[in-house]
Amino acid sequence: MELISIENETGPFCGRCDSVKVTAYSDGRALIEHSYWTDPECKGLDCGLVTLRYPRQITAEQFRRFRDQLQPFRPVGRLTFQDKPPCRTFLYDLDGVRVQWHGAGPDADLVFNFGCDPQERRETAKALREAPDKLGIPKLWMPWDQWMVTSPA
Repeated sequence: MELISIENETGPFCGRCDSVKVTAYSDGRALIEHSYWTDPECKGLDCGLVTLRYPRQITAEQFRRFRDQLQPFRPVGRLTFQDKPPCRTFLYDLDGVRVQWHGAGPDADLVFNFGCDPQERRETAKALREAPDKLGIPKLWMPWDQWMVTSPA
């Protein structure tokens, strides 16, 4: 069985820091996990992290479209774009995405911060942000671009 998960990585100024992870399985299952802090000022162990889980069904075609959208970005092993280097320009205040692949080849992990060379990697960021839409899950919300300030470094 193949599974692919995609999750937003919150930026440093994210309010309640909503995180949504979508895991799609080649057997037609999907799981949406939505986590957030009930008290944005307190990010300790016992400060109210809430995680809600929603199982869904997807078709083989929906899984294929999702996989195909992400396939060009599947690294060998782990690849990160979240600092200098490998980024020439890095905006430290932006959010990002993490994609993990299991099955149909070696496991892979991509961490991509949208502040990494934002002009040069605009199409990559767009493709990664649009990938969850390929699953066709009604009312699926990915919290991209939570409140942020941008300052190049």
